[in-house]
Amino acid sequence: MAISKSALAIAILILAFSMPPANAAGIDCAKPSSATDHMICRSPALMVRDRIMQDLYAAALKQDDENKIRAQQREWVQQLPTCGDAACLQELYDVQIGNLLGTKGGLSLSKHFMDRNDDGDQGDLTIFGPVNGFLAVELSTIRIGAQGGQAGDIYADSTSGLISLRNGHGRLVVKHCTIDFNRLDASTWRTKQSGVCQFASDMNGTYRR
Repeated sequence: MAISKSALAIAILILAFSMPPANAAGIDCAKPSSATDHMICRSPALMVRDRIMQDLYAAALKQDDENKIRAQQREWVQQLPTCGDAACLQELYDVQIGNLLGTKGGLSLSKHFMDRNDDGDQGDLTIFGPVNGFLAVELSTIRIGAQGGQAGDIYADSTSGLISLRNGHGRLVVKHCTIDFNRLDASTWRTKQSGVCQFASDMNGTYRR
């Protein structure tokens, strides 16, 4: 099975301990040599995902379990040639970006916002970027049910992905659920979900630094 230049370049980064991550997976978009290369080079959204992923990956190597991070990245690289379209590649990138965003290294590069109330409900919003107009986001919430936390009536869920930020607004679509992100000011974000959402806990909130 042929491996694209993009996948090979990332694999080399994983194996070369002293080598820093290259930009855009080392793809020569003037001479793309595989279907994967063509798809990535034709898509600004995929190119920016690659840049975000490599920034987070480099930080994770420095601050987390290096062997574990490299093993996870190897597994991700092996999946790249299985994609036959840009949508598949985008999904792979988004999953790996979400994984790296939750590492110590990823968190060190990101901004953290919190939502708390007196009932014990809480939410956490992690944002990396913007990079070329895109943000990597991870949103998690915990809700206390009517029976109370001591009774174990607790609901929690999380989601992550990339959003395109325009005029302080971005939107994350998770299947049939839409989460709108609105930047109220430099230290405050508001989220609102709509549609058919399958989260155990809702993703609505006002998040502050």
